[in-house]
Amino acid sequence: MKKKLKNFYFFGDSICNNQHVNIDDGFVSKISKKLKKLKKSFTVTNCSVDGRTSRQALEDMPFQIQKHNPEFLYIQLGLNDCNFWDTDKGLPRVNLHSFKYNLIEIIKRGFKHGAKKIFLSTNHKTYLNKNGKYLTPASYEKNNSLYNEAIREVIEFFPNNLHLIDIENIFLKEIKNNKKILKKYLLPDGLHLSILGHELYYKNILKILKKEI
Repeated sequence: MKKKLKNFYFFGDSICNNQHVNIDDGFVSKISKKLKKLKKSFTVTNCSVDGRTSRQALEDMPFQIQKHNPEFLYIQLGLNDCNFWDTDKGLPRVNLHSFKYNLIEIIKRGFKHGAKKIFLSTNHKTYLNKNGKYLTPASYEKNNSLYNEAIREVIEFFPNNLHLIDIENIFLKEIKNNKKILKKYLLPDGLHLSILGHELYYKNILKILKKEI
């Protein structure tokens, strides 16, 4: 009897979708290739969408995640939630409270539809420190840090089988608050990952996945 393939789904935004770099250089593609070598019974699917917020992700859950019953799920959201558009007149795309509980519902739905383990990631440091034309109460990077803290708080709601991958702390250790070092890992837009940034994600996430799956 043919062995059933285990499903691993990545569910995120443009960071998981390797925006602005070649497909093969993205950390999700690298992880997929490595898992195929290490664990031949795995199939990896990337359901990430550029610009996605947690609100949009929650709406996408039934079609992209729930119907497929993935055994393993990686979630990374927040960089769009914490962003401010001038059309929102100083409000974030998704407020901090709603963001936190959107994640909680996404995770609950993931477990309800078959996930044995879910990996929840914080977001890397950026160097977007100016408000620009937006009426924001703080810089983009300050808001990013606040939303990362909310992600860590979500872990407390799920004592079993939810694993935090603290990308923000990984970056902090790597760059030691040196903006020049940070720029190596990001593209000129100050937000998206360079090839080196994807490599840093890949090496650190793979270590955790090899232990947990």
